[in-house]
Amino acid sequence: MTARLPLLLFSILLTVSGVVHAKPPQPATVGSAAPGFTLNGVDGKPHSLADFRGRTVVLEWFNPDCPFVQLAHGRTQTLKDEGTRQKKAGVEWVAINSSAAGKQGHGKATNQKGIQRFGIQYPVLMDPTGRVGRLYKATRTPEIFIIDAAGTLVYRGAIDNSQGGDIEKDKPFVNYVRNTLSQLAANKAVQPAMTKPWGCSVKY
Repeated sequence: MTARLPLLLFSILLTVSGVVHAKPPQPATVGSAAPGFTLNGVDGKPHSLADFRGRTVVLEWFNPDCPFVQLAHGRTQTLKDEGTRQKKAGVEWVAINSSAAGKQGHGKATNQKGIQRFGIQYPVLMDPTGRVGRLYKATRTPEIFIIDAAGTLVYRGAIDNSQGGDIEKDKPFVNYVRNTLSQLAANKAVQPAMTKPWGCSVKY
């Protein structure tokens, strides 16, 4: 019994050390596993990325007071009802608001108004500390991150090539989100996997 005591103590110290020095989640990188997170929604319920394991997930960085978000959900209709349509196709769509207290777009009431204004029927999660936004290196609203059914981040960037406005007559319109989801559904490699996002800066 006495001989086993040092070994037991050593084992406990290793366990404690592992907890204390556990590595923080690695920042999101296209081609690697999407980092997990849990955030409370405007509905007051916790939502975790793990809840959608085995399904394609679209993360939309959101700020209801951002003019570009308002355009995408309004006049240009790039995002209007898009989450609802994709839900019917088996895709999970989640919005994340990383606006800090006192910044544009922050607060439950503001986001509830946005949900009603835009007719959003998918979860809107609150990230007031910006922890998840920084983990995913989100820089713009709206900005899109797409995770495949295996949990790999396969796309990050703009919704489309409109820059939030009207496409020039000699330039074809490209919806990067729909293209990515179509490629995934057809078991094809995602191209492009990254584009430059446009919109308002995330209000950390």
